[in-house]
Amino acid sequence: MRHHAVIVFIFTLSCLFSNDLIICKNNDISCADIHKDNTKTIEINKVEKVGKKLIEETNIKFIKSDFYPNNYDFDMSNTKSKNLETIAIITVNKLIDIQTNPKHSIFKKLVRSCPNLANNINIKRLQHKDAQCTLNRGIMIHYAPEDIYWCRDNGECVLGLFPKEEDERIKLLDDGIDARLDCKGTLIDEMQSICDLKK
Repeated sequence: MRHHAVIVFIFTLSCLFSNDLIICKNNDISCADIHKDNTKTIEINKVEKVGKKLIEETNIKFIKSDFYPNNYDFDMSNTKSKNLETIAIITVNKLIDIQTNPKHSIFKKLVRSCPNLANNINIKRLQHKDAQCTLNRGIMIHYAPEDIYWCRDNGECVLGLFPKEEDERIKLLDDGIDARLDCKGTLIDEMQSICDLKK
């Protein structure tokens, strides 16, 4: 029996730290940041507390997209490429309250421009809702023999690494869900009806 428990423990650890799946601790943005480009799936919970009371728990799964364009003008024969397009699956597992200035809430940025989100009736509407977002749509990094380019899916390329401040994966973890992100789902439908969301 003890041997079985050890095997289960080792299997669990291998799942947590395999190249296919990384499970980060609650609110550990640095963990997601470190692994975001080299892992197929990252899972993290955004958790908001008031004292010791849990008022929000939102699960986010980042799944690397299979997108790969082939419409660039420069020679790609000796180039290694990295896909930054990511699907984010967001599920609000628990929602009791939304603070005016939350630290970790998925509604962190939006509640400032739409305080109606924090109304009790609206909080109930947002509970157990989900969304799917396409982040960094069409963005690729190309490592050529002498240069690094990042490119959009329209073929437009810029010399250098993709700027971290433009990375929508980090924006989602730092600021929460935003009207400018490319998202759909029941969570977005409810937010749209509560707030006047404009792209």
